[in-house]
Amino acid sequence: RVTENSKVVKAELIEKATGKAIADLTKDDVGTGAHREGKVLWSPDSKRFAYFSGALASKVQTVVYQKNGRKFARADLPKVELPGRAGDAELVRAQHLWEFVEPQRWVGPDVLELRHHDYFEGKHADGSIHSIGRTYLITRDFMNGKATAKVRE
Repeated sequence: RVTENSKVVKAELIEKATGKAIADLTKDDVGTGAHREGKVLWSPDSKRFAYFSGALASKVQTVVYQKNGRKFARADLPKVELPGRAGDAELVRAQHLWEFVEPQRWVGPDVLELRHHDYFEGKHADGSIHSIGRTYLITRDFMNGKATAKVRE
């Protein structure tokens, strides 16, 4: 099949009025195969967008771009401290397998809500293996640079 091994060669944001590229997303597009098309979630004021791409959970990412003059540039997303991890007894000897973050919605023009998925593999006392998943809701405020996270129930 042709789509199985296909990947994005060029991904750009094009300004409709001029037809000019105002952001090059190529290096941030990790999608392949049938999942090679990324998704864009625009902020209400169109000054930022979250770009979600990837196929397998271990190769998925969200990148945020913000307007810088007439073009868009990548916005830094520093790691956020995930609550409850230090005291989570189930994770003490578990192996971290993968994680991914997906954009959910813009709460306002400067505030993005994301869902963070964390997956682990642990062993029971009898040696059997079990999967462990944790999901967090992260809120990022691009005006003050702060991020908060809470465990998603």
